[in-house]
Amino acid sequence: MKNLRPAVNLFPLTSLWDKLYPGEQRVRDGLLRFLASARHRLPAGTGTPFDPSGLVYCCYGEAFFSESHPTALDALADQLERLHSLGVRTLWTLPLLRSPGRDGGFDTSGYEEVDARFGGNPAFLRLLERARQAGILVVFDVAVNHTSEDHPWFISARSSRSSAHRSWYHWSDDDRRYAGAPHIFTGLVDSNWSWSAEAGQYYFHRFYPFQPDLNYAEPAVTAAMCRVLAGWRIAGVQGFRLDAAPMLWKKEGTSCEGLPETHLVLKIFRAALDLLGGNTVLLAEANQPAAALREYFGEGDECNAAFHFPLLPLLWQAMVEEKPGVLVQARFPQLPPGCTWFTFLRCHDELTLELLPPEPRTKVMQALCRQPSWSFRGGLGISGRLFELLGRDPDRTVLAFSVLFSLPGTPVLYYGDEAAAGNNESYYRQKIRSTGFDDSRFLHRGPLEPGHAERAAANPDSPAGRVLRGLRRIIEARALVHGLAEVPPTLEASGPVLIAERRAAGRTLVALSNLSARSVEARGRLLAPYECLWEVS
Repeated sequence: MKNLRPAVNLFPLTSLWDKLYPGEQRVRDGLLRFLASARHRLPAGTGTPFDPSGLVYCCYGEAFFSESHPTALDALADQLERLHSLGVRTLWTLPLLRSPGRDGGFDTSGYEEVDARFGGNPAFLRLLERARQAGILVVFDVAVNHTSEDHPWFISARSSRSSAHRSWYHWSDDDRRYAGAPHIFTGLVDSNWSWSAEAGQYYFHRFYPFQPDLNYAEPAVTAAMCRVLAGWRIAGVQGFRLDAAPMLWKKEGTSCEGLPETHLVLKIFRAALDLLGGNTVLLAEANQPAAALREYFGEGDECNAAFHFPLLPLLWQAMVEEKPGVLVQARFPQLPPGCTWFTFLRCHDELTLELLPPEPRTKVMQALCRQPSWSFRGGLGISGRLFELLGRDPDRTVLAFSVLFSLPGTPVLYYGDEAAAGNNESYYRQKIRSTGFDDSRFLHRGPLEPGHAERAAANPDSPAGRVLRGLRRIIEARALVHGLAEVPPTLEASGPVLIAERRAAGRTLVALSNLSARSVEARGRLLAPYECLWEVS
């Protein structure tokens, strides 16, 4: 190889590549040349360090759209000061890349440009600069497992069996391959294969038929995705959420999830980004049991953050059954240095319950799924906003935040939940008409009513104001002593009360959360129904 600076250590990337693609050098060397050139274009000193004790705020590009802003992303940029004051240190933007928008942007038709409906690349670059000035790191969502059927790669692939992109996707003369791969959208999609009349073959998709899966057994696919990630890293994005991370590699006779080859692909992504220099957050979306989830961190050479999916249903089981003991027993496998769990109450997807045994799953479903239309994937999940799931009860909503913030990890706030946003029924109905699928997740997607958070702040005694005020109290107590929020808590269950205690620098933070509808005593304090108390001593 020529024109590579001596300081660049190529061994991690080349060794991983040679293990995954033995004997393949042409695509590998082209990728190395690209990264060597790209490394010189990464701006120095412009990044915001990732703060695991801060909050992560998750939102869509159109979340705060209003007619008074030139673009949706300019409207989002105007929220950054408010979010920073709330304690947000990381902004996780859901898919912004060019897309027909049939699955909330996860059907990507162009990886190099932000969709025009959000304001395109110019508006996104303005958002990045505003975030840098505000001290907020931006994590960017990339659908690495699949594309839209409208992506040029797939259009080329289906046009001819001799197309250069044909091998970039999975094709078959029948629909019987990969039979061990579960159907994800139970009740919406009944097969992982769809027929393409133009291609004269079936193509494989784990999600909707308009989202064909990429074939990472083709080295050019892995190299192309490395270039995508590197390009946005140079533009100023400091982290990437890797959508459907476990599903990248397909192999006959397996579930096509969490295979060793998938981990090699993720490690190649990490090694490629490390070659650029600077710290990049790689966030795994892997709905797996705790032990399997730990594998996505590797030895610090894979992802450095992952959503703690097993915790989510346990948290809701504890709330519904008023038994915090299940949280005390929750597993948090030890992570490599510099890595963290992302914990959450809600996200853009459903409240997934598939990791719960049948009996507690039924209890949670009966308690939270208040309308039949909220059910998702045949009863394996529940759609709807946090405030709606909790019966529009401000006290229980603040309690849910208290439980979340009591646990280890970096908490994620889903946009609007901080101010008790409700379900968006009109957006849901609109999406049924435009997509042809009754996907209940659209209940908690789409733009918020303009000024919603500001009205909550101006009316502290309103239901939304009470939620915002209670959340702020928790965040302020958590941040009162520097470094205290990062300390793993000691968890204890006292009847229906979850007790979380953190100690650092001679100070102690104690959080008491009463999960029950009755008054109870804990640590010498009388807690009202659903009351939470945070104290620093």
